[in-house]
Amino acid sequence: MLIKKYVKTRKLYKVSFEVSKDELPSSAAVKSLAVLGDFNGWDAMASPLKLNKKGVYTATVELASGGASQFRYLLNGEMWFNDAHADAYAPSGQGTENSVIDLPAVADSGKPK
Repeated sequence: MLIKKYVKTRKLYKVSFEVSKDELPSSAAVKSLAVLGDFNGWDAMASPLKLNKKGVYTATVELASGGASQFRYLLNGEMWFNDAHADAYAPSGQGTENSVIDLPAVADSGKPK
């Protein structure tokens, strides 16, 4: 699940990436889970998801408004998967698709343009 919250004072979005255990692609034990995207240089160490008290893996990143970002999840350093709640999907150039999150431009009033 993607949760987008615009922070008017900072003029950016706080985006929470959430993956419940039933959304994981296999029954394998989770050793590591990360969100990788063009917003973090596809770095597996930049945005790890951590298990919260509700049993959901989460990570929050700050992203600029007025654009789209591509991303995927990486499970245990070897299994890639997309977010079923993504705004869209785009070719990755690797023969697969990436998830896409759209972040609308926001006027100074704090409302989407």
